[in-house]
Amino acid sequence: MLPAVRQMLLTPAIPRRGLVAWHDLYYPNVLLQSNNFASASWTKAKTGAGVDPVVTAGQSDPDGGTEAFRLQLDAGGVAAGDLSFLYQAPFGIAASFGSWVKSNTVGSQVFGLAVNGSAAAVAKTATTTWQFFWGTGGSAGALGICARPDRGTDQSLDLLVWHPQAYPSASLPEYAATTTLQSTPDLSGHGYALTRGSNATDADTNDPTVLGPGLGFVTDDYAVTGNLSGVSMAGPWTAIVVLKQSGVTADRVAWCISADGNNWAGLRQAGEAVIGGAIKGAGTQSTSGNVASSTTANIVWALSCAGGLLRLQRLDTGVSVTAGPQTPVGTAHLTVGSLPVLLAHVDAMTAYEDLFYNRALSNAEIARIYRAIKAKWAGRGVTIL
Repeated sequence: MLPAVRQMLLTPAIPRRGLVAWHDLYYPNVLLQSNNFASASWTKAKTGAGVDPVVTAGQSDPDGGTEAFRLQLDAGGVAAGDLSFLYQAPFGIAASFGSWVKSNTVGSQVFGLAVNGSAAAVAKTATTTWQFFWGTGGSAGALGICARPDRGTDQSLDLLVWHPQAYPSASLPEYAATTTLQSTPDLSGHGYALTRGSNATDADTNDPTVLGPGLGFVTDDYAVTGNLSGVSMAGPWTAIVVLKQSGVTADRVAWCISADGNNWAGLRQAGEAVIGGAIKGAGTQSTSGNVASSTTANIVWALSCAGGLLRLQRLDTGVSVTAGPQTPVGTAHLTVGSLPVLLAHVDAMTAYEDLFYNRALSNAEIARIYRAIKAKWAGRGVTIL
């Protein structure tokens, strides 16, 4: 069963009608160039008598396309340390790792699946049928596939590989394709993955920290989707956002839908323990008051907009405030933590989940989502008010 389908079945209370994007931040794919094995993001290494890995694009994949890669590995011998290894070490993050693998010869082949470097690789058998292999228990070691006979693998390997993924959790969700940036999959199925940070090749000051569970934001961190289709900035839309603010010192934006600096609506952190909303179109309107929050508790917020009137509600207490009306326009995207070029960005918070609908949700629907989110995160050991 596909992990996305499992997620849907585990959370049947989540309404599907109008669901545009859904990000569970327990699950960021921490690999870069996740299906471009030829890129420099994937290290091609050898030791001892080993030969550098050779990758070839354009191979048949399980979906009937040609996005798989041929991976040829040769340890060059069977002595201790003879190695040919394709891997990533994503910023020192401890992660589970998995990939689809198939033998590219007439018979089975034994390769090494590494979640803690090649010295701890686990022997796996690839057949002429596509299989998904995964390993858990990573502790910030290199993640990848190797030929290393002293770990029980064949000396020479000719494999097909497709859709690798790595997550800071013991389970692997729906595949999220990444390019030069790490992404969290969009569980709605619409492809609006939430991309972490901005730097093309390495960690930088715009990257939220992968906490597993959640993403940690400080100073100017953000994660952003691509442009949304069929969404009116002025509404109707509804967002459910789960976060914990952590001692912000000024009025900052924690989540927003935005087209540009003149057209946006967002959830603000205002001071140490209050939160509000703001919307900008022809002018800017902030909520007339704030809602009591906490710097230690995880809270679920509902932010909705209809006719340019913004409403923010804290779901555990039911307290709400409004702002507007304003009429923002343009093709929008979603941002957790605000883009530095757009708004004053969040100082400190942990974000856990967000859902975005292109319609107004009823109070009953919001209550169902709230209960489902609380139950799911409680099962992960995270208490949400």
